[in-house]
Amino acid sequence: MIRSVFFFLPYLIPPLLMESCPPNETTGGGWGIAFVLAVGASLFALIWQWPEYKALLNKDIYSLMQAISFRTFVILELSLIGSAVCEEWFYRLFLVELLKDWGIVGAVVLTSAMFSFSHYMQRDTREEFSWKSYITLFMLGLAWSYSIVISQSLLPAVIGHFLYNFPSMLSTFWNFSMPRKLQKQENHKG
Repeated sequence: MIRSVFFFLPYLIPPLLMESCPPNETTGGGWGIAFVLAVGASLFALIWQWPEYKALLNKDIYSLMQAISFRTFVILELSLIGSAVCEEWFYRLFLVELLKDWGIVGAVVLTSAMFSFSHYMQRDTREEFSWKSYITLFMLGLAWSYSIVISQSLLPAVIGHFLYNFPSMLSTFWNFSMPRKLQKQENHKG
C-alpha cells in the first residue's frame, strides 16, 4: 500500500494543488541551454543504457510474446506519457519548492534521490531495472532539475523525460500490436 501511494503521489498531487504552485511557463534567458541539457542528458542516458534497451527495441521479439491486453496497453502508455508531466511537476517544482530551506542544491539532490527511489519502490521496476537504471534516474533528476532552474520553465524537463520514456512507450506499443499482427497473418493463411 505504501509503495503504491509513494509511486502514484506525483500523479495525484498536481491536479489538487495546481493553483497553489503552478508551473512557471515563462521562458528565461537560459531556455536553449536548458533544452540542450535536458534532451542531451536523456540521450546520453539512453546511449549509456543501450545494452538494456537493445533487446526491447527488436520488433521481432514481440512476435514471440503473448500480446498485452488493450487495458494494460492504455494504462502503461498513459503512465509513461503522464509521468513526463506529473513527475516533473511533482519532483522538480513542488518538492524542490517545499524543500527550499535545504538550499537549491540540497533540494535538487534530495528530490532526485526520491525520484530514483520511487521507481525502486515498485516491484515491476525493481525486477526490471539494474543498479545502472537507478543511478541514471538520479542523474537525470539532477539534469532535469537544473534545466528548470536555468530556464524557469518546466518544458525542457518534460521534453527530456518524454524522450527518455519513448523507447519504453515504443516497446509497449509493439508488445500490444506485434502478436496481434502475427495472429492476423496466420488467420489469413489458414
